[in-house]
Amino acid sequence: MDNIVKHWAVLPRRFPSLANVKTIGHMPCKLDWVRTTFGTFNFSLILKGGGSFHALGKSWSVEAPCILVEPPGIWLEYGPESPHEFWHEFYIIYDAESSDYFKKIGFYKNEAFVFDMVSDVFLKTRLQKLDQLAGDPKDPGLADRIDRECEMLLLDCFCGGPILERTESERKIEEIQLYVRSNLRECIDWDQVAENHGMSPATFRRYWRRRFSHPPGKYLLRLRIQEAKRLLIESSLPINQIADRVGFQDPLYFSRVFRAEAQLPAREYRKSFQIR
Repeated sequence: MDNIVKHWAVLPRRFPSLANVKTIGHMPCKLDWVRTTFGTFNFSLILKGGGSFHALGKSWSVEAPCILVEPPGIWLEYGPESPHEFWHEFYIIYDAESSDYFKKIGFYKNEAFVFDMVSDVFLKTRLQKLDQLAGDPKDPGLADRIDRECEMLLLDCFCGGPILERTESERKIEEIQLYVRSNLRECIDWDQVAENHGMSPATFRRYWRRRFSHPPGKYLLRLRIQEAKRLLIESSLPINQIADRVGFQDPLYFSRVFRAEAQLPAREYRKSFQIR
């Protein structure tokens, strides 16, 4: 299924809501990370897959089914990561001015960005209803119905409650994860990193195994390849420069590793996927 985006902001409302939907979108196979500050108020329903979410110096694990809250004016970083190659996302975009309304009804609380869902069974019915509504452009109350249906969808989602606070050791693992993501070029001494974050090497590895399916070295390698893919697609940098940017001093070694991970040589990957 292809990505689908539908815009509702320009449609007239006969019975305006306190939060009118601007845009809804559907991404069955989201691969890329978001790193930005939004000027809108967004909700992302993660229906399959997982990854992580970073904001205000904190990190949350993302495991479907869950909902992400993306308020305006805050730098956010989130997206799928190993062991998940992608995630399935449905998103709803509102005006930034909707923040006060969502705070009032409890859909947004400061520093609460990731919420669990009890189940995603009910979502299928809601999403099918939205799809049916969107397919009837002659309905004079279409935008009003979209607004109300999206709010009911969000209400169902928030019944799951916020993801619980992490233990001290889990928070330290998330701090290390954030450090690794920000220092892809470094040759990381994992024992030293553990000690810098107040953990013994053994404790670090024990808690890391609980959080991630890959050992630290493999996790870093996959992050480097993920960033290399992004640079191959979004930039015209020579491959040897991309290799250096993601922490490979030997371009030939980078080429071998990239081909093993991506199942394509770097040049072919760029030719196949680069944005034109």
